[in-house]
Amino acid sequence: MLFIVTSVFVAIGAINGQNNVLFWVFGVAIAAILVSGVAGGQALMGLVARRERTRTLRAGEATPWAVLLENKSRWAPAMAIRVTEIEGFSDAECAPGVAHSVPTRGKARGHARGPTRVEAWVRPSRRGVRKLAGVRLSTSFPFGLSRRIIEFDQPGEVLVLPGRVELPRGLADRVMSRARIGESRPRGSGLGDDVYGVREYVPGDSPRTIAWHASARTDQLRVRQFGETVTRRVWVAVAPPAALEERDAVVDMAATLVQDLCKRGVSAGLVIAGYGGAIEPASTERHVRAVLELLARFDAEDSDRPSGDAKSARGPGAGDSVVLVGPADRGSPDWPAAVEVVSGDGASGGAAA
Repeated sequence: MLFIVTSVFVAIGAINGQNNVLFWVFGVAIAAILVSGVAGGQALMGLVARRERTRTLRAGEATPWAVLLENKSRWAPAMAIRVTEIEGFSDAECAPGVAHSVPTRGKARGHARGPTRVEAWVRPSRRGVRKLAGVRLSTSFPFGLSRRIIEFDQPGEVLVLPGRVELPRGLADRVMSRARIGESRPRGSGLGDDVYGVREYVPGDSPRTIAWHASARTDQLRVRQFGETVTRRVWVAVAPPAALEERDAVVDMAATLVQDLCKRGVSAGLVIAGYGGAIEPASTERHVRAVLELLARFDAEDSDRPSGDAKSARGPGAGDSVVLVGPADRGSPDWPAAVEVVSGDGASGGAAA
């Protein structure tokens, strides 16, 4: 714009002063604008853009966003190509990718050239489904005097998973403690991992379980009693608030808690108040993925509609532990998300973040 304004003043000065030098300078300026527009436009017309498939992103995490460029022109490479998305991400969320040179199609060292891969970096600010319209290419080559733009319609969507947040200190340990994860209980005289105790022999017990030293001390046959690890299920119950900022904080907290529990081998499930579905506790990577995708798609406006990702589940049962994740009182040090641990026997303890 500054160049154009300067060129206009040069033109006015040349006309008023009838100065040949100013006419010459004005002519050079007009030629530069024309060359810049024609050269850049021709380069863009030969390009084809294709977005690489990206299934999911993570809120708050920078992820490369790749676009493949192919130059159909046989004569000149495309230079200084700027790549952005038309819709789906704000300017603050997406740093555009730049291709310094996109070579012409042809052969390099006897092999056909492949497309040029350009990476932009995307850092979504919040979870949800982002609707994509297409890819925008632009360039100001060669003189930076004007910008030419071409757009490629490529509708699609990408799922942004909830972000990771810092859990209250020791929260996962308190959950496991209240759920009595890892404790042993008597399982009988069958083979097991840990010896729970010794009892009198009962006909039918395996001879391999006889405790010979204890039998010799008491003059009666006694057998070893083995214990089994108690496998308790933990449910993460989400109480979504209406306020957007608080709702995202609660969802991020719940997602992080499920991930941490599953990494520790704890079977963790998910239930969202009023959402019409639940995901049974498990600890596999596939299960964690299903939980994150459900939380990513969940929104308060859809709370009366069951999610297709949420399987029908019975919900927390007797002996299951429940972790309540909901909004904290505004103005309290716990705001915006609070966590309360409720054990299977009804005891509870609070934690907040």
